[in-house]
Amino acid sequence: MMDDVLRKGADARKHSISLQTVEYSGDLCQKMMDFSSKMEKIYNHLRQLVVRKVSDPAMFEKHFEIVQEKFQWFEKAEAQI
Repeated sequence: MMDDVLRKGADARKHSISLQTVEYSGDLCQKMMDFSSKMEKIYNHLRQLVVRKVSDPAMFEKHFEIVQEKFQWFEKAEAQI
């Protein structure tokens, strides 16, 4: 899961950079950057939980729910490119 968070965040950043030169990209460019930043924050939070050896599943679940929601958005946004 953590690898996917990093990979999709990096993909969004690449898309955002390439969309900057496209006139019809609208606000998709900024939304991709926002998505990338959010994935980076989530990754760092998850990594901190792992390093601290947190065993409470609820601490991870809230992040997983957000990730699933954001991944669904990203798949739709990526299809628009």
